Amino acid sequence: MKDMRKIAVCGMLGLVVLGLVGALVYTLAFPDKVAKITGHDKLLNKPVEYHEKKPTKLQERPTADKIFELVNKERTQRGIAPLVRAPEIDNDARLKVEDMIKNDYYAHKNPKTGQFLMDNTYSDKHCKEYGENINAGSYYAYLERDMSEVEVKSWMESTDGHREAILNPKYKYSGIALDWWDKERHQFRVVQHFCEPL
Repeated sequence: MKDMRKIAVCGMLGLVVLGLVGALVYTLAFPDKVAKITGHDKLLNKPVEYHEKKPTKLQERPTADKIFELVNKERTQRGIAPLVRAPEIDNDARLKVEDMIKNDYYAHKNPKTGQFLMDNTYSDKHCKEYGENINAGSYYAYLERDMSEVEVKSWMESTDGHREAILNPKYKYSGIALDWWDKERHQFRVVQHFCEPL
């Protein structure tokens, strides 16, 4: 009885394989007929058309000024006083972004020295509490996105303290810097420092 079942199963498998082989041979021998049966004849011998979406406008390069403005917009929309931009803290942020580019890293601490760059700066001496947001991005003029907005959005959606720093009402002063990682000006780094005054 078991032998009969094995024979029946083997026979069925053989028929399936034979049918598949036959279909393959027919498809290779008569591709036009198969295409007509399946409706694919309408797609044969037609050039593929690519419709690339063209941007409605070329995007401007992200700037520290625009990012600072958007950060303050996030604050004022929630009833928090806007940050006052301080040139001394701008300079601290500039030192940090230059250090990241010069030493090829992306972190709050310099991996070579282990130093948090806000230590021993204006912020360290004149702020009761201070914080730092960093970000990196790529810019291409044909993108449909405003990269300044993308940077702030990523901070606001972050769960690593970036949003909290932006919306911290204790912070009254801030500085920001943006610089380009490559000479073609496609890759950039941005640093924003926050200060609760003494």
